[in-house]
Amino acid sequence: MPVSDTAVPTSALSARSKLLIALGYLLAWILLAGPLFLRMPLTNDTEVYDLQAAAYRTGSVLYRDFLEPNLPGVIWIHLAVRGVLGDSSEAMRLFDLAVFALTATLAGRLVRQAGGDVTVRVGTAFAMAAYYLTASEWCHCQRDVWMLCPALAAVSFRLNGLNTARIDRRFIRSFCEGMLWGTAVWLKPHVMIPAAMVWGVSLRYLTDRRTIACDAVGLLTGGLLIGALGIGWMMQVGCWEPFLDTMREWNPAYFRAGREHWTITRFVGMSLRQGPWLLFPAVGLIIALRLIWMRVGNPATDGNRGHAAVEMLAALFIGWLAQALFLQHLFDYVFAPTVLLAIILTTAALAPMPSFPEMALRLGLGFAVCLVWASPALRPARLSCWGDCWRRELSPRQRDALAHFPNPDRENLARVAAFLREANVTDCDVCFYNSDFVSLYRQLELRPPVRYTYFFETLQFFPQKRRELLAELQQSAPRFVVTDLVSVGMPLRDAEAVGPDGPQAPPPAYRRAPKDVYPWSCPVVYRAGTYLVHRVPDRVAERSSHEPRP
Repeated sequence: MPVSDTAVPTSALSARSKLLIALGYLLAWILLAGPLFLRMPLTNDTEVYDLQAAAYRTGSVLYRDFLEPNLPGVIWIHLAVRGVLGDSSEAMRLFDLAVFALTATLAGRLVRQAGGDVTVRVGTAFAMAAYYLTASEWCHCQRDVWMLCPALAAVSFRLNGLNTARIDRRFIRSFCEGMLWGTAVWLKPHVMIPAAMVWGVSLRYLTDRRTIACDAVGLLTGGLLIGALGIGWMMQVGCWEPFLDTMREWNPAYFRAGREHWTITRFVGMSLRQGPWLLFPAVGLIIALRLIWMRVGNPATDGNRGHAAVEMLAALFIGWLAQALFLQHLFDYVFAPTVLLAIILTTAALAPMPSFPEMALRLGLGFAVCLVWASPALRPARLSCWGDCWRRELSPRQRDALAHFPNPDRENLARVAAFLREANVTDCDVCFYNSDFVSLYRQLELRPPVRYTYFFETLQFFPQKRRELLAELQQSAPRFVVTDLVSVGMPLRDAEAVGPDGPQAPPPAYRRAPKDVYPWSCPVVYRAGTYLVHRVPDRVAERSSHEPRP
């Protein structure tokens, strides 16, 4: 047989090589970062939602027994995950990884519709995994990333139904899409802004008024159905009225507090933690603005599905970035979806370029070098824990090594927990004053003595209620209050200092604490690092209720 009949074309061999390289990147990265990701500790937010879900199972009423400024969708998820997979941190992280994998799969479908081949789709998944698996623990198991999954599914529904001519099928597709957006709203209502942006862009491809009207009715009907189901559940379990009270009495101040704490200094700090990944939102913004510029003065409908996919992704990205910048509190996890969306938008916009797969592989290698140099997730001390991740149990010190943030210090948390166990604490005996202690409620099988689980942070967000909050805490009469000196304002050097009375006594700088202010008026009976355990006397005299500062 002639050689020409058996030879594989050079282009096909080249495409296969590119695909193998991209798959190699992805699989190698999952093998390296996956175990580290799954054994990282959970954050305070995840712990507090676990606490609320566990309390609900034992008869607690949401919003009445816990101050919670958010919608209950995340509690539903925690109830389902814990009911099926158990209470371990690995179970929650496994669910989080599964949601992320589904999100990456949906992203790959959209990139394919934009013109990307299989190599580009695998490369997109690799870039998303490279970011997410190296992000700080505060980006994981969070509602913002979870609601990206139904949002991308809704965009895919809309894109696939652009050419649907029959009114009944149009309504059904829009109804299903509305249900997806409605599901995301129960996690965070902010998603309505990118949803509106996507719908507005899609109107370029729906020129018939009757079709547009049917589409809008279907969307609203699907969203309202999911809303009605959620409200029905809340009314059935008795938390609807407390929820409305929280929305009226607490959330306006909570929103204002978010604006007040949104500072350039904090934004720069968050940006530095994101490292080189912050380049992607900048590139995504340039791509989105270029699309807007190209469409100005060009209202004609373009039936190309690839163009529609890129435009809808750009609208989703712009809407998401806007609500993250102007509506939400400044936290790392709020901006994690914007990085992921920017990656998807960038690959979708550049996918039709014939040279993009090869260029992406080269750029990816260079970016990987920058990532290794800049990312705290790949520091040697952390990578050395890779072998430990295969063990059944990890020590508090190993959990600390896997975390990005220094607080909480889990070794010292374990010491505080041991002290409280020896004191035979039960029920509502302990108030964990700062949010970093919230995991100890479930660990010690305790209930918060007041509904303000993040007590100190609640004081910060609602200063007008400070006197009321401190009075309620005093009236609840816990036996112990546990505080963190650093979180309440003492410099780390002073908080870690050891005086002549030894390491279990308060540091010398603690002498400046206002001893007439609760809980600093209560004697310190134990210390672990920067954490203090205060014993509450049987009768606490009237105290000043201004903000405590040791």
